Amino acid sequence: LPGIDIHTRPSPHTTTFQNIYTDAGRTQYLRAHAERLSRADVPAAWRSARIVHLGPIAQELDPDMASGFEGSLLALTPQGWLRQWDAAGRVRPKKWAEALDVLQTIDVLIFSPEDVGHDWEIIHAYTRAARLAVLTLERHGTLVFERDEGRWLAPREARVLDPTGAGDVFAASFLATYLESGNPLLSARFANAAASFSIEKGGIGSIPTRAMVDEWMDARPRFHE
Repeated sequence: LPGIDIHTRPSPHTTTFQNIYTDAGRTQYLRAHAERLSRADVPAAWRSARIVHLGPIAQELDPDMASGFEGSLLALTPQGWLRQWDAAGRVRPKKWAEALDVLQTIDVLIFSPEDVGHDWEIIHAYTRAARLAVLTLERHGTLVFERDEGRWLAPREARVLDPTGAGDVFAASFLATYLESGNPLLSARFANAAASFSIEKGGIGSIPTRAMVDEWMDARPRFHE
């Protein structure tokens, strides 16, 4: 993509998943796994980025990656620290031993019930530990937890073609809006809409422009209430 700087550490394999979607949910298999990354792999110039989004997908980030970003809006989508897989590659939820320590060092946590096997005891523990937590509920909207108070936000209705990557679109949209506005509810509403647009098509071309989302929200002022 134009304007995107990429820093790569070579690995014999690229982490690769197979996602199988059914009415009962998603079944996931890990087909290949890249080598682990540490803080030493992060370019020095990136340590002062305005937004730092840690997005482990298969236990490839060391837990200490969450430290060393002074002055950044530090966000985490922890799926990769919450996954384990068997010899066949079948992915299932995993207990995250370092969770409470890591969550106290970040600014924003974004995750879903699926990430923790729909265990609401774990969900409540994570939302209490994080300064700001956003729980995405797919077609049921989003819950935003701040100062131990939760607020539900309605979704934009969408016709699902390909849901892969919707969580990443949500996270990027939320963080960009939150950095500008400092308003987690407005940011979640914007991200809800952006992610809903992204599932209506397939591939990178499904990601909406900011103008598309702004136009949709401006036409529905009650969506901001």
